[in-house]
Amino acid sequence: KMPDEILDALLINKLKTTFENDLPGFLHTWRLLNGEFDFDLDLATNYTRDYYDRSNHHENLSWGHLRCQEGFRDMSSLLPSNTVPGLFIHGEHDNISSAADAEIMASHTPNSTLNIISKMGHMFFNKNLEKQLVEFITEHITSNS
Repeated sequence: KMPDEILDALLINKLKTTFENDLPGFLHTWRLLNGEFDFDLDLATNYTRDYYDRSNHHENLSWGHLRCQEGFRDMSSLLPSNTVPGLFIHGEHDNISSAADAEIMASHTPNSTLNIISKMGHMFFNKNLEKQLVEFITEHITSNS
């Protein structure tokens, strides 16, 4: 279950007024989701700015995200029939979905690799972590092609 603090922080953010006025609320949420890595304020600010610049959504961002997931169905029974080498990357401090769930998915997916990243949260605003993830993904692709 997602902690109330996280859910509240997710659901409060809306494109309400201006980027400058709304940014503090988004930064609060991004910090909560960042895990224990150093928080790169510029990366988080640019991420939020990009959303403002390209979005046509004027509703609560997380509600839209949650609503789109309502149509999803559990497809875990299909994992054992997967024929593509899988890569699961999960944050040890992900406070939205658990590392245990990632372990279950990976264990049911043939020829898959699971990397649980210590200190990582659900999102990441850290350039060193970004580089580390690129290395994991690049290694996975090159070793499976």
